[in-house]
Amino acid sequence: ADIVNLSLGCRGEKCYVKRQEQLFADMYRSSYDSSMLLFAASGNAGTNEKTYPASYKTVVSVGAVGPQNKVTKFSQYNDQVELVAPGKWILSLDSDGQTNNNNNLYSIKSGTSMAVPFASGAAALVWSNYPKCTAEEIRNVLIQTALDRKTQKGCDSMYGFGVVQVKDAVDYLERVGGCDGVKIVLSGMGGCSIIDYENN
Repeated sequence: ADIVNLSLGCRGEKCYVKRQEQLFADMYRSSYDSSMLLFAASGNAGTNEKTYPASYKTVVSVGAVGPQNKVTKFSQYNDQVELVAPGKWILSLDSDGQTNNNNNLYSIKSGTSMAVPFASGAAALVWSNYPKCTAEEIRNVLIQTALDRKTQKGCDSMYGFGVVQVKDAVDYLERVGGCDGVKIVLSGMGGCSIIDYENN
């Protein structure tokens, strides 16, 4: 797989014992280094506590916005949030795959786990148009073309770089002449951490 969608997460000391933490970090790093792009839910507690695997540096942490592109009250916020996507009142299959009381397989759900497929799906659409790009290049395209929802331009712990935008991402790649023209701005530390790329 080139893209992995992780609509799941764990937070607090019960997530991973200390000796396993580096093992998981290394595993995600190895996947990313082999050009696999990983997306995970930032979490639904509405606090700044980090959720894993989203908060590993090589995983794109995705928060949730509502219909007006405003970050939801439940969406986790911290320095590892990189993108946000629709995650409130999303039509989704019921988790048990069975019909509900209305004989319907679908129900309305909210959560950052609903937002992650929008972000990973966007990446898949962009990457399918430019299959020679690396995971790092697609990741950088997504953050540079995200819709900035803040009053001040830039990345923050609530929205990350902003709301993922598929068409803008494809247009960006067309404008710069494909993968080789992608400006690498992420430092590799996840979230808002960028490098000074002026002299690259």
